[in-house]
Amino acid sequence: MNLVPEAEQLINQLERGTVVTKFFFRKRPERRTLAVRRETRQLVWHRTNNNAAGIGTSPSNSLRSLTEGTVDIREIKFVRQGKSSKDFDKWADDSKKHDAAKCFVIFYGLEFRLRSLSIAALSEKEADLWIRGLNLLLTSPTPYPLHLTMWLRKEFYAMENSKGHISMKDLKTFLPKVNCKMSTARLRDLFTSLDPKTGELGFDDFLTLFHDKLLFDRTPFDDYLLKYSAVQKDRVTFDEFKAFLEREQGESPPDVLSIIREYLPPDPLRDVDKPFLHVPEVIRGLNN
Repeated sequence: MNLVPEAEQLINQLERGTVVTKFFFRKRPERRTLAVRRETRQLVWHRTNNNAAGIGTSPSNSLRSLTEGTVDIREIKFVRQGKSSKDFDKWADDSKKHDAAKCFVIFYGLEFRLRSLSIAALSEKEADLWIRGLNLLLTSPTPYPLHLTMWLRKEFYAMENSKGHISMKDLKTFLPKVNCKMSTARLRDLFTSLDPKTGELGFDDFLTLFHDKLLFDRTPFDDYLLKYSAVQKDRVTFDEFKAFLEREQGESPPDVLSIIREYLPPDPLRDVDKPFLHVPEVIRGLNN
């Protein structure tokens, strides 16, 4: 996300998390640590460690194992300050202990069946931090490649072991989710080509495997595309991409820059008049 420095600082605070009182409908309110997991674009909460109240909540293996609940930020419809929710109403006596200025309600889900997340912060400042930060995330555009990477991270986290790795068995179970049919022998070859020793893959290798082999095999594309990239291997310049569209695709789009930026992940080095693309990005664009 292309956030300005002040906004970036705000989101970083939400990533570290804050201790709040979460109001439930079926049980009394309890303390929780609420945080943003930006890499998967989720709001998460977990039981608060009394020895670590208010500490950072980066998504380590231990944090994910403690996670009690999540809400995808894209499902959030709006955030409202105050106590207007059935959760606050249900526990009126507990609600009276919290000033309305310190409370907020997050409404999420389907338009005709919204669910609510009712929160009391420790201070007005922290409540304001959450309201402003979540609204900022709701209005920040997310390019398609970043959406895809965030989804892959969530899938990876659901499979990983305590060391933060997945096995070939995990990967085989994952294949139907991306409509990929592959023999066990072929999958084993691909798996061991990335990690021939441990028999496990970390997220970076999983991402490489997904983009280059599972989603589609890029091998046939390489020679075809790289003839337009004479300057640097695996990189296609703005002019080279435009030439590719005209000569190979028979297209002459009026705004090539818009096409490129649609698939371009946030990258200050490519925030220029004529940004380049990596070959995998070009292929992903052609397959969408």
